[in-house]
Amino acid sequence: MAVDISALDRSNILDIDIGSPETKKRMRALSAEWALRPPFYVLRDGHVLVICCRHADVLEVYRDATRFLTEVPRKPGYEMVDKFMAVRILAQMDGEAHARLRRPPAPGAGQPA
Repeated sequence: MAVDISALDRSNILDIDIGSPETKKRMRALSAEWALRPPFYVLRDGHVLVICCRHADVLEVYRDATRFLTEVPRKPGYEMVDKFMAVRILAQMDGEAHARLRRPPAPGAGQPA
């Protein structure tokens, strides 16, 4: 499946097989390098992945649930990012379902005395 990359900055596309055994062996060193650069794109299996490693960029992603959804689409081709085989976990929930699970389990829990 061909992916349309016409809207992407081609100089910001890294030519790497993110799932290869070679890349996985080098992941610690690569992560250290990537932590020094702005987010970039990787193409894999017909999808565009955004790799985001700097602390400030990661915080922006975590804090903006409107632009950055965490739920895995239930469509063919997304199995590669569905590490929990369709089991819903807190890290891959958005919206009210996420907020409900993050609330304290009892009134007053976590409230200052």
